[in-house]
Amino acid sequence: MAIPSNIVPFVKPQRRDGADDVQGPIEEARGSREGRRAKPASRVWIIVLLILLFGGFALIFGGEWGPSTGAAGLAMQACQGVGLITFGISLAMTARLLHLQHRTKTTGTPAAPNERTRDALRREYVQELVMLAPAVAAYAGCALLYLTGVSFLEDETALNLIIMLAFAGGAVALAALVHRRRKRRGVSYKHLGNAGLIAFCLAFAVGGALIGWDIAWRAAVDAASGPATVRCFYRDYDIDRPTGRYAGLHPTKLQLAFTNVSGDGTMPNPVVYIASGDVDVVLDQVFRENAFAIDLTYYPNSNVFVSAETA
Repeated sequence: MAIPSNIVPFVKPQRRDGADDVQGPIEEARGSREGRRAKPASRVWIIVLLILLFGGFALIFGGEWGPSTGAAGLAMQACQGVGLITFGISLAMTARLLHLQHRTKTTGTPAAPNERTRDALRREYVQELVMLAPAVAAYAGCALLYLTGVSFLEDETALNLIIMLAFAGGAVALAALVHRRRKRRGVSYKHLGNAGLIAFCLAFAVGGALIGWDIAWRAAVDAASGPATVRCFYRDYDIDRPTGRYAGLHPTKLQLAFTNVSGDGTMPNPVVYIASGDVDVVLDQVFRENAFAIDLTYYPNSNVFVSAETA
């Protein structure tokens, strides 16, 4: 019996057990879910980062412009130390955020890349390093050529001027060749540039945290042990007066140095640092009645002045 032409025979679909047909959609859905989960986490990360960053700045500036004598001055030093530690933590978080953003830009997701993507990224890193090494050497050579040419200007003659211009022209030509070669090879240092920025943030984070820890630790030791009293006489002074753009960030400070005459060899020669707003009060105590020797009370680890009395 013939099958009518308008009837299409039903063909049972074959079941495929291979995972390749569904692996792509599963990975795509998993990546989208990871991206949605990463967005709220990144927002919280940024909020905490900004709180630590601006909080650290507030503590640092408060410590700089606050009182510099007595228990209040010691507290301001502790604030500076904590502010530097907080600022260092915020920079470390910034480095982590830059790393995640760069990974999202290069792989499409903040999750760790798979082996194939890691191999591709590794090849790009190697390519940028291969191009960076001769570029650094060439730019260093450009600077050396230019400095060599400038050295001929010690004797201001026409010949030396021509030699200097020739060296400078050679330096510019070498730099242009290096730049042209990099553009022709299509290397943009997108990975190394981001790595350099991350390294910069981490270096300042570690440096700020270490300095802040040292300041905060000294203040904590002084707070626990209390101030020390040493018989001494005035020896020297120094003024730290910032200028230009730093005048609004760092106040003028007076450093007073004394010589220990108490006979206690374990105590060093005292040095105290006083902010400009406390100078008059401190000098009235130190030079009261033109005394030769005074009993100076100060915090020896933080160099914070407390009081001075005539010996």
